[in-house]
Formats: sequence, structure tokens, C-alpha cells
Amino acid sequence: NWSVTGDFNNWDATTMKRVGDVLYLEIPKPSAEQNRYKFIHFKSQDEYFADPWAKRYDYDDNGEISYISAPADKSYLMRWRQVKSTNGLKSRDIRAWIPPTKGPYKVLYAHDGQALFDPDKGNGGWKLRSNLASINANFIVVGIDNTDDRMSEYTHVDDRFENKLYKAKGSIYADFVENTVRPMIESEFPTTNVAGLMGSSLGGLISLYIAHLYPNRYRAVLALSPTTAWGDFEEHNETIQEIYEADGFKPNLTLYLDNGGGEGSGCQFTPADAEEDEYSRDNYCYTKAFVDKMEEIGYTKDTNLFHVFVPNAEHNEGAWSERVSYPLRIFMNL
Repeated sequence: NWSVTGDFNNWDATTMKRVGDVLYLEIPKPSAEQNRYKFIHFKSQDEYFADPWAKRYDYDDNGEISYISAPADKSYLMRWRQVKSTNGLKSRDIRAWIPPTKGPYKVLYAHDGQALFDPDKGNGGWKLRSNLASINANFIVVGIDNTDDRMSEYTHVDDRFENKLYKAKGSIYADFVENTVRPMIESEFPTTNVAGLMGSSLGGLISLYIAHLYPNRYRAVLALSPTTAWGDFEEHNETIQEIYEADGFKPNLTLYLDNGGGEGSGCQFTPADAEEDEYSRDNYCYTKAFVDKMEEIGYTKDTNLFHVFVPNAEHNEGAWSERVSYPLRIFMNL
């Protein structure tokens, strides 16, 4: 009932053999230049299906395409299905963009992984594959999928948002990144000691928090439109700015923050102000205050502290995709 087509058979359908409930096809291992494939079902002869369990894959003009093994001299994607946590968090997929260069590699760990590489994800997602190609990136980007517990996993303290209390699990999620995801990647690829964190909105917030929890383990935080007001919405718990003020200057850490929006009705730093930052100002006020404070405690603008303001830019993946190549280049040059 099923066939396989690919480079190895000049894209002619080869029928799979059936043994009970198992369908299989055995072929000589193809070269790294001839190892793409898809499935065809006999009821849908004109429709090709990518292998959802292929560990290596990419996208072309016809959508996702599967690899038997790593392609030669070109970038590709890898994924690990339903990676389990040892500390009670929900399992999730991990995916990574692998550059066409040879290692050892710097590694950038990014949150909201399902929005990074897939061209069909919301407004084109981050368009990270094309952004990485445009700068000839030579480092790995690991996308860590979120779950429906994102609001708790990506926050460092409890706070209320839209009349709902979220109990912070940020330290637990940070442990998952540091002690499950990083060892998995570092066992698969040769890596350098340069690692970074990247995310947007709450993903930017948790990136800053992980770097605080694991000093000297991460060389850069790339935070796009970070929710720096978290903690100050209703509960008035410690904000990420207060945490970084207490940490003081970290000479081995580079910080990149950006935002769109604008000052709106003015920056008063009240709960109403925090909500306006989140809804219509793309976190303008709290992010600017964070950057100003970091400069005050010892970071140097355009050296280890970067801030980009895009007036009136919206809080969405399309806006982040337009400016993400700049922080990616900063990380590449560390």
C-alpha cells in the first residue's frame, strides 16, 4: 500500500514489502548527495509524504523532505521526538539547525522551537533558516519546543496576567535546558565552550533568567521583545532587572535586547504600565529601563550590551524575523 521515492531511485516509486503490520524497504545506503526521500500512498499517488520520524530533514518548495543520513556540504535540520524531562516537565520535541560547516560548533539554545524553522508556522515564523543562511552562520541553533505550560515554564517568579495566577517554573525549565538538552546536543556534535540563549517575549525573559542561574555557562543572551515587566504586573515580585542589578556586571556575558512599539502614554512603571507594555508597546518601557540599568552597572553599549529599537514594530514572529539576523551575527562574532 505504500511506496518510497527519492534520490536513490530517481524519484520513481518503489513498493515497500509487508510483513504483518510492518512495511519496509531495504536498499544499499545511498551517498550523502543522494539520500532524500518521501513516502507515497497508493490512494494518493500524486501526494508525497515526508517521514515524520526522520531524524534529519529540511524544507524545499514542496514542503518538508526527509534525509536518510546527513547531507553533504549543506545545512539541514535534526529533531529529537518527545524528549523527556527528569524533573516533571512535559516531554517536547527538540530540533536543531546544523550549518554546512564542520565543527566544533558554537551552540545557540532558542525557545519556542516550533516557530523557528517551519515556514508554515504563523506568519512564516522566524524564517530562521533563511536568516542563518544570509549571514553564513557557522553555529548550531537548537530550538526547544514550548508546551501548553509555557507561561509557567518561561517565568522566574509568580505573577498574575489577565486575572490568572501563573506559578513560576522557570528554574525547573532552566535545569531541563542545562542538564538534559545541552548534554544531548554536546554528545551528538563537537562543540566549543561558547553557548548562547535566544527567545522572544517570555522566551527572552527565560533566556535572561537561565544565564543568571548558570553564570559563566552562557556567553550571550539574545532577547527579542522580552517581557521584562514580569513580576510587576500584579504580584510585585522581583523583576529580571532587579535580579541583574543584584548580580552586577558579568564580564563574560553579552546582552542583546530589542523592542518595537514606543513610549505610548509614558513610562510610569505601574501595574497598568506593565500591561500597556505587554499589549501595545512591545515591552518598550521596561526593556529600555533594563538596558539603561545594565549600562549603569558596567556593561558597554555596542560592545557587550546591544539595544535595538524599531519604532511601532509589532509583537509577533514576523517582526522578529525582520531583525533577528543582527543578534545572530553578534553571537557568531563572539
